Amino acid sequence: MLGLAGMGSENQAAIPCGNGCESSACTHCTQRALVAKQHLFTHGDEQRYIYYVHAGCLRLYKTLGNGRRQVIGFSFAGDFIGFGIGPEFPYNAQSIGRSEVRCLPRGTFHRLALEIPRFAFRLYEATTLELAAAHDLALTIGQRNSAAAVASFLLWLSRRNERRGVEPTTISLPMPRTDIADYLGLTGETVSRTFTRLKVGGLIRVTRKRLVQLTDLPALLELAEGMAGEHAGYRHSDGPRRTPH
Repeated sequence: MLGLAGMGSENQAAIPCGNGCESSACTHCTQRALVAKQHLFTHGDEQRYIYYVHAGCLRLYKTLGNGRRQVIGFSFAGDFIGFGIGPEFPYNAQSIGRSEVRCLPRGTFHRLALEIPRFAFRLYEATTLELAAAHDLALTIGQRNSAAAVASFLLWLSRRNERRGVEPTTISLPMPRTDIADYLGLTGETVSRTFTRLKVGGLIRVTRKRLVQLTDLPALLELAEGMAGEHAGYRHSDGPRRTPH
C-alpha cells in the first residue's frame, strides 16, 4: 500500500536529483506522480522526506478547529516542501492537478546542504521566500481589504515569474477561486466579484481559463498598497471577509 509520505514502488523510481538538489551524484532521490486532489502527505505524517516540485502545483492547508480549511500557501514547480524541524508535518499538501515531485530523504537533504554551497544557497533562498510569504499573508488577512488582497496575490505571482525569468505580466492560476479565497481569508463570491471588477477596471485581462494578463501593473501596485483611491471604484472593501467561526 502506498504511503502518503512518498513510499511505494508503483509510482516512484530512483533518479538523479540534479533538477532540485544540484547533485547528479545523489541516487537517493525518487519521483512521485500525483493526480488531482491526491495528497502528498497529511497533517501528522512523519517527516521523512523533503520534496521538490518538478511539475504542477500543490496547495498547502490546515483544517481549523471549527472545520474550516485555511490554505497557507501554494507550491509550484521549482519549490521545496517540508522544511519543518519537527518529527511530523504540521499541515497537508494536496495536488491541485497532475503534479510530479522529487522525494529526497531528510538526512540526504541535510548532508547536501552542508557539502554543496549552491544547494545550501537554494535552501536559504527557499526559506526566506517562504518566510516573506507568511509575513505578507498575515498583513493581507489583518489589514488589506478584499481588492487589495487579490491585487497583492497577483503581484506575488508576478514577482515569482520575474525571479524565474518568466514573463511577469502573464499569470497562470492553476488553483480554483475557492483556494484563493481560503488563502486570503475571503469568501469565494468576494474573490470572483473582485476579479470581475479588476477586469472591468482595466487592470487585468483573462485570456483563457486560469490564465490572467496583468495589464496595469502600477495600478495593481497602488491598489495593493492602499493608495488607489477611487481608481477602478476601489475606495472601500468590495465584499465581506470570511468569518473565522
